Amino acid sequence: MGGPAVGHRAGSLPWLCPAVGGLLALADDPPDPETVRLDPALVLHCIRYARPPLTTWTSTTLSDPAILTTAAAHLEHFAVGRSDWQSNIDPRILAVSRAGATAAAGLYSANPAAASVAALLAPLGWFAAAAINPDAAAPDKAFAWGLSAESIARRLARSWNLPPWLAAIMGNLSHPVELAESLGADPALFRAVQAAVAAAERGILDLHLVPTADRDLFEQAAAILQDSKIPGPPPTPLGLAWHADPRTVPLVIPLLKAKAEARRKTGATTLNRAEAENDALRDLLAEANDQFVRAVQDAKLTAVAELAAGAGHEINNPLAVISGHCQRLLGHEEDEETRATLETVVRQTKRIHEILRGLMQFARPTKPNPQSVRTADLVGYALADVRSLAAVKAVEIREDVSHPGHVFGDLHQLRTCLVNVLRNAIEAAGPDGWVRVSGELAAGRVRLIVEDSGPGPSPNQAAHLFDPFYSGKAAGRGRGLGLSVAWRLANVNTATLRHEPTPKSRARFVLSLPQPVSAVTPVRIPA
Repeated sequence: MGGPAVGHRAGSLPWLCPAVGGLLALADDPPDPETVRLDPALVLHCIRYARPPLTTWTSTTLSDPAILTTAAAHLEHFAVGRSDWQSNIDPRILAVSRAGATAAAGLYSANPAAASVAALLAPLGWFAAAAINPDAAAPDKAFAWGLSAESIARRLARSWNLPPWLAAIMGNLSHPVELAESLGADPALFRAVQAAVAAAERGILDLHLVPTADRDLFEQAAAILQDSKIPGPPPTPLGLAWHADPRTVPLVIPLLKAKAEARRKTGATTLNRAEAENDALRDLLAEANDQFVRAVQDAKLTAVAELAAGAGHEINNPLAVISGHCQRLLGHEEDEETRATLETVVRQTKRIHEILRGLMQFARPTKPNPQSVRTADLVGYALADVRSLAAVKAVEIREDVSHPGHVFGDLHQLRTCLVNVLRNAIEAAGPDGWVRVSGELAAGRVRLIVEDSGPGPSPNQAAHLFDPFYSGKAAGRGRGLGLSVAWRLANVNTATLRHEPTPKSRARFVLSLPQPVSAVTPVRIPA
């Protein structure tokens, strides 16, 4: 078939059939990108059918099963699109393609792979015309195709949905860089490919692709080609001719299908393993971050406790002097106004003393006397201490600690710890709210969970919940020592107190208590 029909049929080809050597290289484990790039038809197929679209030419990206599956399907369904570069077509056309790829990669160091691919596919119109009519694929017959090689390339790039950057280069090599740039081509990449193809045409065969190019780049490309050895096809693994028609080799299609299926299974297994490893790493990272935050919190509170101990001692001494002198003066003062002033001073010194006593309880609690205690008793005693406050605040108390577990610690200190947590919850719940206490066994410890109906602390407040004198309430409503003392008493009893919110309960504190090592008669104290 000759005449104008060649160009129009070439512009509507469904695909270009790769050589058997390239397909075998693609099916190898792993695929060798350099060998795959020796066949322009195979490069085109990979660009068209890789999912996701190729951005790098590596063994991993070329291992996409979709490339092999679609190649097998095309071999079964399309009889057209095959060119034999060894027998009936001028091999210099392929030589221009490979030489241009070598020079372009040397000129464009920013992305040699992209430059190599664009130059390799520059003669796409010639490849397509040769697939339609090998006899017409000669320089002296190209004028009779009805369409130029560049026009054929533009049509195929559009129908095959090639990447815009690549289509803009392949379809406009005879035009100024400004036009290609307006269509989406990178100007530096376009100039490099244009000069490389021009140098390859000048040195091998003029395919009328690039009438003019940047002189300096052209000379550099010519020098690269002069010093380079253009790669040729290696022997195939099965001893077949590298350029043989894969449709004549019965083994090829079953091999491609089998390799695609194997890669799909391997990919699914690898993906599942990678997802499991990713989940495990995320859990480890979250745990490490949680441990770090807790360690910082514990270190901060320990340092504050040492500071508070020293400061409390230093303040108590002058405070006692002030209080003693005021009380002595009161014993001799008769003026009512002066007496009222002195009484105010005494009251305030007592208030400061109470604050300091709470601070010292946080800073240096007494040495604990650990014993085995029934969990239900501990909760019952603590709830008895706060029921009157709950009644005044109109807060409902809910209890769910039914298991018969025991905890090990100083009952008085643990009771004070739990009472402070409950008082905080009652204050936060507000009128007509509720506070719930529940228990569970986890990892050899008893976890007492205190939740309330309040909104919970904000992220900024949560970072300071256990800091002494920090309070989320308005100024003057409490000294902010309750949770600090609770944390400290838990700490000295080898227990932990944490704020552990959940999506359903943002106001949630967990007191984790050790269990007795052996069964000991539990201690009871009167409520």
